[in-house]
Amino acid sequence: GDEELVKSILPEVVSEYNTTNFVPIEGPYGNMVVMCESGKKEGTLDTFLDPVAGKYFKVTDHVKLVAEETAETSVASEARDQLQSKVDEYVSAHFKSGSASVYVTGDDSFKVVINSEKSNPGSSWSGRWRSFLDVSMTSATTATVKGTIYNDVHYYEEGNVQMDTSKDIAKDIKGDSAEQLTKRIVTFIEDSDTAFHMKIDDMCKSLSDKSLKTLRRRLP
Repeated sequence: GDEELVKSILPEVVSEYNTTNFVPIEGPYGNMVVMCESGKKEGTLDTFLDPVAGKYFKVTDHVKLVAEETAETSVASEARDQLQSKVDEYVSAHFKSGSASVYVTGDDSFKVVINSEKSNPGSSWSGRWRSFLDVSMTSATTATVKGTIYNDVHYYEEGNVQMDTSKDIAKDIKGDSAEQLTKRIVTFIEDSDTAFHMKIDDMCKSLSDKSLKTLRRRLP
């Protein structure tokens, strides 16, 4: 029947949602992991890499976000670890409930995924900030960073208002050392996020001050 059909397709649908929306999960090795295609084992729906632990885990329930250990491991990368450390410092400082994962995608290439979500059912709103960035180390002291920042806000008190915004970013970055290069990559991410944040603030203020006035006169 319909119920059996739903049960049969639900795991795949939710797995796809979690992966494409960079949903974080508490992995079995003690780390928060942001799920995405770069972290998924090829040919599987449920096996993901914890890049900090260097081990794979299996998601046994994509709805409840339950995971268990596997015996599979990945190759360590010192450059990945350094980038992860600096990204974690940034996320910890600027996102109250943020998570970040850095995945190796090739020789001297990495994927940085950041997710932060907040909901307030009592005030009828929820929001989510996501960043999906490709980092290519073109030499020991140069890199190219490009990707997209997403911000989704949903208000649903006596109505349904949703604002989805995004911004593409890209920059060639140089440093005097590998350590300085890593710092400058994360500084670029931080500066891009800040500029995008300010743009959203200005847009919301403009909406309140101008657009809404054409729809309804504000009472004194």
